[in-house]
Amino acid sequence: MATAKWGGGSGGGIACAPSRPTRATKRGDYLISIPTLLAFLCDYSLSYTFQFIALDCLFLVALALQLLRPRFDRYGQLVTDRKEKIRVFLQRPTAWLEIAGAIPVDWVIIFWVLATDSDMSCLKPTYVYSSRFFDQPQPGLTLTGVRYDYQRSNIPLELLWYGILRSIKMMRTAPTFLWAMNAKIPRIPDTISRLLKTLVFSIFLSHVDSCCFWVMETTITSEQRWITAARVIVDADGNLTSFTERYLRNFYGSQRALYFIPRDVSQLQEIVFQAIEMLIAAVLYGSIFGNLASIVRALDSRAALDKAAKQRNFKKEFLAHYMIEHGFPPALQRKILDHEEFDWQHKKGLDLESLFGDLPPAYRQEVAAHLYYDLVCSVPIFKNTSRAFRLALCERITSIRLPRGFLVCKAGDQANEAFIISAGAVDVLTPDESQVVVELKTGAFFGEIGLFEKTTRNATIKTTVETTLCVLRKDYFHAVLDNYPDIKDRLGKEITKRKQQQTQVIAQRKREQQAEQEERERVRQQDHLQLNDLREVKASSATSLGSSFLSHLRVKRPSLRNGSGSVSAGALPGIAAAGARSKSTTLIP
Repeated sequence: MATAKWGGGSGGGIACAPSRPTRATKRGDYLISIPTLLAFLCDYSLSYTFQFIALDCLFLVALALQLLRPRFDRYGQLVTDRKEKIRVFLQRPTAWLEIAGAIPVDWVIIFWVLATDSDMSCLKPTYVYSSRFFDQPQPGLTLTGVRYDYQRSNIPLELLWYGILRSIKMMRTAPTFLWAMNAKIPRIPDTISRLLKTLVFSIFLSHVDSCCFWVMETTITSEQRWITAARVIVDADGNLTSFTERYLRNFYGSQRALYFIPRDVSQLQEIVFQAIEMLIAAVLYGSIFGNLASIVRALDSRAALDKAAKQRNFKKEFLAHYMIEHGFPPALQRKILDHEEFDWQHKKGLDLESLFGDLPPAYRQEVAAHLYYDLVCSVPIFKNTSRAFRLALCERITSIRLPRGFLVCKAGDQANEAFIISAGAVDVLTPDESQVVVELKTGAFFGEIGLFEKTTRNATIKTTVETTLCVLRKDYFHAVLDNYPDIKDRLGKEITKRKQQQTQVIAQRKREQQAEQEERERVRQQDHLQLNDLREVKASSATSLGSSFLSHLRVKRPSLRNGSGSVSAGALPGIAAAGARSKSTTLIP
């Protein structure tokens, strides 16, 4: 089988070029490696081609998996049909770029070289042996690198075409590039994140520009070309420079040119190229640094959210100052601000009810039916009504999302709406909020009596977890009910029955609570009587013990007093001791 020769020839490449392109290519970082490959063709050896082929095979497998794996369509539905999966994939904006980047068109050159036994090595290499340069290999010396002068006549046409076709792989990086432009750096503010992304993009642009400039330089045969005159490709002693020095000097020149510091060029191709660079610099930096905010907003999908966040912060600060200025109680201020924060976290400044307001009536009805029809059907008083009536109710329902501990309504409030629990749970409390009457969970319906009668709430409702409620206002309900008189009469009777049941439940609960309170009072009084009896027993024991002790003293010491009734001197110590014992004994109980 024919063997192709590539790049570094038999020596095996240069000292500096292999490491960085190889690692970048192994990571699939085509944004860096492919422009470098196109510019410095001669510095890549045949071993890199095998690595590129292995990567291409992996990309083909990845593309096949992308085409065949299940994915969600634009409506959020999981697609599993093979043809439909392919169609959904091709609808992506970057799909065709990914396909073009995965097709290994550069293999055509490899097969051509293998079939014709062509030589893809650059001509006139310079061999480096410990800082010594030779035109021919030197047996017995340690080869440290192979360098090339990058004259167009020394670069094989097959190698040039391989680099050009390989550059098509850059298309595969389009999704990565778009993702990076919209990505948010964790723990870094958006303004700083955008600035960092802009700087990284400018560095990448300088990298691509420097590689393109080097490719253009290889087409110039004059010794006055910039990479020769500026000592980029040869040093002051006339020796060829290393890959690292060439790349960095060339990159520095491109960076300066894009900052409106042009190179000192003399050839026509260089002048034209530099004029294009100036236009790119004017568009890039003139727009970015002159009007950074507008450019980033145009490229960043978070711009609209950031604008809404600024408006929300202004509103929140104004609300806080207003409540402080008008002396709102701290507890009420905290509730209002907490609810404002909760509402922002779930809606991001959007009016969810207006999302479908511009749709045709038929579409709005389908949306309402999808969101609320099952809930309406689960309400007992609506189960036996017509489908048309239930659909009409769905169109009148709005939803609210409430945080844990939120008071939906308080006892004594005017009853102007009914609620269906779409998700979450609430507690029904007594008017003084001291007792939980019942806990209602997802699918429960409450407040329905207020739809039919002018009344007030007889209980307080409080959420126990984050809860979503579907709200049916009284005026909306009657606007629908007036079109269905038969249902109106039937629901009126049902509500009367439910009201009686509710009254009975509340009365039974009150009786149970009263009985519990009486039982607690009886137990408290009984405990109090037992405590008094215990104290009397302790006092009686203390009195008996003291009397017994005094009688004992009279029996044991009859001569404490003399005939005159005064205390004798000899008896004083004994009396003091006895008094001390008597006192300590009395204090024990």
